[in-house]
Amino acid sequence: MSEYSQEKKDLLDKGYGIINLRYVTLTALVLLGFIAAVAANAFIPLVSGIILAILVLTYNTAALGYLKRKENLLRSHQILRLSFLLLFLDVLVITVIVYISGGILSPFTFVYLIFPVIMIMLAPDKTYFALSITLFIILVYESLLTLQYYEIIPTFFVIEQGKAVYQDKNLLLYYRFIFPVAIFAMLFCASDLAKRLIKDRNAALEQEKIN
Repeated sequence: MSEYSQEKKDLLDKGYGIINLRYVTLTALVLLGFIAAVAANAFIPLVSGIILAILVLTYNTAALGYLKRKENLLRSHQILRLSFLLLFLDVLVITVIVYISGGILSPFTFVYLIFPVIMIMLAPDKTYFALSITLFIILVYESLLTLQYYEIIPTFFVIEQGKAVYQDKNLLLYYRFIFPVAIFAMLFCASDLAKRLIKDRNAALEQEKIN
């Protein structure tokens, strides 16, 4: 098998793996969201969660079918771009989930940290993809905090004595600072680990050739 064919096979395997992971994650998030919505007697977040679940299932299933139909025709860069597009859609979906589950204090905010790692796994030698995802995440999250802080969009769940918790300026500034730091730290660690693994793999291949 040529190096190009092996690269394409690896990307396809990773793509299928991420799609399956998306199904599992979706099931878990919808279940948790349903429990939280019922507990808080929040009808709008519950309906929104169901709509999101249908949306994710639709584009995930469409992507899976497309990959299987075009598996032999797609080039590596096309598979990578499709995975990149799906991750952008995932970020938007997670942002809506974060919004309807409390905004700044949502328990699902940590999911953002996974996206740079996934992108690094897909293309360890193309860190600009992971950097693009990271910057996009920061943009949408900061936009969400701003819209909720100025009450441009309504708030769900996180209400304390009739006032949104994140209207505390100190808390808002803290999250605005710590979130970009955390996600860039995750990107750096994932990128560094990927480079080490690639270096070790190349060294092992060179050793095999010598032997």
